[in-house]
Amino acid sequence: MKPTHTTEPRTFRIVRFYHPSVSRRPRTIKTGLTEAEAQAHCGREDTRRKGLYFDGYDNMKGTKP
Repeated sequence: MKPTHTTEPRTFRIVRFYHPSVSRRPRTIKTGLTEAEAQAHCGREDTRRKGLYFDGYDNMKGTKP
């Protein structure tokens, strides 16, 4: 028997993480990206500042792991 629900394709979000000295919580920058798009974003030089922040990515809630 086939499952009655469909699973959405895996999507990712970009999260900006701050250095502890900045005293800011991580925040979501972009959502709904493919893994390749998320990797390309995080690989850019303008997505990090030494001692201040960096952008990382993770699987969005509710999508297939």
